[in-house]
Amino acid sequence: MAGLPALGFPLFPTVVIVSAGATFGSLTTYFLGRGSEAIAGRFNKNGIGERIHGWFNLHEWIGITVVFLGALTPFPFEVVTFVAGFSRFPVRLYTVGCFIGKLLKFIILMLFGNALLSYFI
Repeated sequence: MAGLPALGFPLFPTVVIVSAGATFGSLTTYFLGRGSEAIAGRFNKNGIGERIHGWFNLHEWIGITVVFLGALTPFPFEVVTFVAGFSRFPVRLYTVGCFIGKLLKFIILMLFGNALLSYFI
């Protein structure tokens, strides 16, 4: 992805398209989490599911911050996505947080990807 601007692709439209595709793809895991009654029943036996649901939905800004930071960092984002769906976090807020986090991450990767790669390799 860091090489796309070098190939002549404009930076901003490329980042927006890549971010939208990544966000759309993550919605699959979100809806898997949302429709996981079997897993929800298993967690609710111990009260864990209710605690996750309460923590994630305590305030909308907490949930959207968790989604944003999860999308921004190289953390396994599927865990955050599944938990967001499992806790019935509003899909609209999830999508906004995910898109903005991925947009910022891909901007950083496109601008500094080659420099970061040469630093670590």
